Amino acid sequence: MKKVLVVDDDKTILEVVGILLQMEGFMVFTLQDGEKLFETIDEEEPDLVVLDIWLPGINGDVLAEQMRYGKDEKYHNIPIILMSASSESVKIARQSKIQYSIEKPFDINDFMALVNRALSLN
Repeated sequence: MKKVLVVDDDKTILEVVGILLQMEGFMVFTLQDGEKLFETIDEEEPDLVVLDIWLPGINGDVLAEQMRYGKDEKYHNIPIILMSASSESVKIARQSKIQYSIEKPFDINDFMALVNRALSLN
């Protein structure tokens, strides 16, 4: 069973995305901020991380860059989907060289297609 970590400060988004992913057979872990991102990744070893860009404290794009380009190489190859309620998500993802992004609200089928595409490269 593939594991997905979803990080978003909006409880409703966490619930909806969590239920959607569980219905598709994924094991889901959630966080409302990025404070414990790396600790949770170490504990749960997710196959995919879905990060909201605008988080309290440290933003998701910064966390994504730390995962992708930080000193600890064990995070470098975990697929990341950046999501945001603004069209900035695609621009920010490109600037951060993160391959996958989606704008909220999103179509469920588009989101699941993106999840499956991200995981197929893992």
